[in-house]
Amino acid sequence: MTEDIIINKQGLNIVVKEIRLKIGLGLSMRNSVNPEFVGMLLARLGEWTKKYTIVPLIDLHIPIDLSRNKIVESAKREGCDYLFFIDSDVLIEDGQLERLLYHNKDVVTGVYYQRIPPYNPLPRKKVSKNLYVPIEPDGQDIIDIDGVGLGCILIKMDIFDKIRYPWFEFKYHRDHGKWSQLSEDLNFCQKLQDIGVRICCDQTVQCRHLGAEISPSLSHVYKEFRISLEKEREKTIAELYEFTGISPENIYSKWETITESVANEYMQNPKDFYRTNKNYILDLVYQHMTKKRGFDIDIVKQIKEKYPLTKKILDFGSGCGQNAIMLTEAGYDVAMADLDGFTYDFAKFRVKKRGLNIKFYDIEMLIDDKFDIIIAFEVLDHVPDDKFEITIELLRMLKADGGEIMITTGFGNYGGLYPMHYESSPEKENLIRKLIEENP
Repeated sequence: MTEDIIINKQGLNIVVKEIRLKIGLGLSMRNSVNPEFVGMLLARLGEWTKKYTIVPLIDLHIPIDLSRNKIVESAKREGCDYLFFIDSDVLIEDGQLERLLYHNKDVVTGVYYQRIPPYNPLPRKKVSKNLYVPIEPDGQDIIDIDGVGLGCILIKMDIFDKIRYPWFEFKYHRDHGKWSQLSEDLNFCQKLQDIGVRICCDQTVQCRHLGAEISPSLSHVYKEFRISLEKEREKTIAELYEFTGISPENIYSKWETITESVANEYMQNPKDFYRTNKNYILDLVYQHMTKKRGFDIDIVKQIKEKYPLTKKILDFGSGCGQNAIMLTEAGYDVAMADLDGFTYDFAKFRVKKRGLNIKFYDIEMLIDDKFDIIIAFEVLDHVPDDKFEITIELLRMLKADGGEIMITTGFGNYGGLYPMHYESSPEKENLIRKLIEENP
């Protein structure tokens, strides 16, 4: 940490101790490294070595948790004051390490963004035991966070004396019969919180993520879009809370195992499941707020671009109403059709709460109308075999002349995870194909 500087003054050699931080540069590398990363690293090393003692700590081990542990061990042997982890696909700009050091925090990270739209920032807050959501940079310099990737993170070395080895590990856990994995970065963040160590984030340290389609500056173009998604999630959670009485904290907790829980409940009461089950809406909302977010957004975009003359849309098998709500808010005349029951009532509740004008049809009653576009997403796989052909014919009758039908299916029970899904057959596929081919 210190080195001697000898100054000759009036014939006397005076020894001065200069404090010089020793920083371990943690690089978990793979066989191929992006040339842009190499160029960045050489430029930063030229700057950093003028101010600090830099110890490159390169490790090639796989998996990544083993590699990170090896790097910590090397940093300990070298007597480093700090360990600065940089992923080999993250670019650090001039002055950013200095900015992180300035805060003098136990653990401090910068910001970089995921590679795919909507390019979520990596800093996160924890909403349930194993569920994290992104934190949108808000202009403050430094904030506390619950979790983050380790692509640009500065850690004081004495922290590793407070955490039991292994410092980094992929952690498997079992809740309600379901095995899940917590990544090595979020598991490390959890260990820090367990010993009371704050994880800080300097939101001004914006790093570029190689392989992403955008730079940090361009990411801000998507900021308004990401904020709108977050508001939609919060609004939907509030609607669930008001309708079911389940608190947001318990909703997030239930989400972790909801698909398995719903599968078990279906097996116990398959006949009246869609009309009476009160957890199915949690599963539907979970799917729309996580796995189907991109799909839902893209559907609105596709209809606008490909079918500009569309006015009336039917959401057939509308579930919790997410697609119908989004299409209505985009300006379309929308109707929903589904089985009357608890899920149907929730969709009605949401529509009324938002002050939207959507027609509702009981899917088993006469629907005396026709539509420019009918969407039937993950619906036909729920239709019993003896009603399949009748359902196809109903869709045909509801389509206006020159109209379109958009269908997605998920036939098969996926090893029992979706016991409510019927199996496909050549006959079913042929009926669907004929229906789609009738589109102009």
